[in-house]
Amino acid sequence: MGRFPGLTRRGNSYGVRVRVPAELRPILKRREIVKSFGAVSHSAAVRKLEFQKVAIRRLFDDARLKLTQGDSPVPVDIDPLVRGFLVELERERPPVPIDGDEQDRLREAIADEASYIGRPYGPSDPAFQARVRRYITGAGLAVPEGIEFFRVCCRMVDAEIEHLQRCLERVTPGVAESTTINPGFAGVGENASTSQGLTLTEAIRLFKASPRRQGRSAATRRTYGFRLRVLEELVGGDKLVASITRADMNRYRDKLLELPERASQRFPGMSALAAIEANRARGLPTLSAKSIRLYVEQTASLFKWLDQEDHVPRNVARGLESPDVPKSTRRPLTPNEINALMRATSEKARGGKDWAFWTARISFLHGLRIGEPVGLRSDDVLNVNGIWALRLASNETRALKTEHSERLVPVHPALIHAGLLDLKDGSAANKPLLPNIPPSIGAAQRSMMRIFRPVVGDDPDAVFHSLRHNMRDAMREADVPLDVAARLGGWKVDGSDAMEGYGAGHSLSKLAEWMERISYRGIDLS
Repeated sequence: MGRFPGLTRRGNSYGVRVRVPAELRPILKRREIVKSFGAVSHSAAVRKLEFQKVAIRRLFDDARLKLTQGDSPVPVDIDPLVRGFLVELERERPPVPIDGDEQDRLREAIADEASYIGRPYGPSDPAFQARVRRYITGAGLAVPEGIEFFRVCCRMVDAEIEHLQRCLERVTPGVAESTTINPGFAGVGENASTSQGLTLTEAIRLFKASPRRQGRSAATRRTYGFRLRVLEELVGGDKLVASITRADMNRYRDKLLELPERASQRFPGMSALAAIEANRARGLPTLSAKSIRLYVEQTASLFKWLDQEDHVPRNVARGLESPDVPKSTRRPLTPNEINALMRATSEKARGGKDWAFWTARISFLHGLRIGEPVGLRSDDVLNVNGIWALRLASNETRALKTEHSERLVPVHPALIHAGLLDLKDGSAANKPLLPNIPPSIGAAQRSMMRIFRPVVGDDPDAVFHSLRHNMRDAMREADVPLDVAARLGGWKVDGSDAMEGYGAGHSLSKLAEWMERISYRGIDLS
């Protein structure tokens, strides 16, 4: 039709017809692109025409890429990720103004954005690529590079165009809301996902990509990812989340009771279901009650989020029962046990002040988890206005357990006396603080237990972590206030007192005063 190239009409139905360039026909295996808009008004057909031409241009660009670069596959299962990206875009859609002039301005802005993102350089836009990278990383996937990443961006552009088309439809009087332009996105959107289309696999990827989960450490994301993968395998990744029932959740919990411990190590390459079957013959230990509770809590978090985001009618995992977890019976070490550990890690026993010497003493005096001293860098011992302090923060060596674990604490005077500052001076900048450190946190834990058990004994309630209990008892003896103890030890203070959320907290100098009061009678740290 003259004024609108590509627009066709047959009776009451409009559509688009565009010839495929000759050089692209071997790739697309067609001579023209024909799409029907159905029985719509002329104005609606014109709007659809512009978006379809953008989509067709994207199709031609991708074909030219294949022609010049070859048909390299997209490195991840991109379809669920692209649909999830559209859901995120739809959730952020702008409200429809009441004023007619405001509606006109919004339509113009949407059309301009669609025209920009739909051009050949749209997938190369730095801001758009940065958003795609954040989304892929948030979903727990590795960001591809080069041409593969460009292909992923092209697919994400398709979702962006679909979103903009829907926004334009919503702001146009007399046009049905959320009309789908791309059949591949049918039923995918903020409201449609509750009753249509969103599978468990897609829901998990959206959950991982949600903003609140972006700040989690890599280790935490791996742990959560493994638990969610087990959920996916036991319930079924293709199952629609809106169709999952409480009975499904109960069956999932019951299967966890049969899942072997360290299934991925003992049954490599097997799914969770296959590992359960294989273990029936081998009879290896199954998950502990505590582990099952962690799986159930992770599942409940997922469905709580799905419920909040209107992806499911209700949270079917709320209150899901798990086995009772025995109360921890870990105890503080006795003075004799602590002295035995200090002798076993002493300079004389170890042939020098090695990593074990310092790990035992720093953990004891500061109540640290073993990964915290092992992960210290030389720059983590610093002087702040005349006060020596330890900076505990996540780094490439180790991730901290909780957000409260990240803290700056004054160095205990006994560590200064033991030579901590000499240790810092002898360490290279931004390198591990402790000498001869094992290659990983896990290796350090195993090495320390080989020192610990022969001298402390086989009591399962006496572990290296017991030193945190000793520090807490020492703070009680020194009448250290609860909020100060929490700051020094990296604990969260539970309570409803609203004023605890105000202010910057105690100064380092005030914390240092309290640290000096904490003493350990009868302990030889030499």
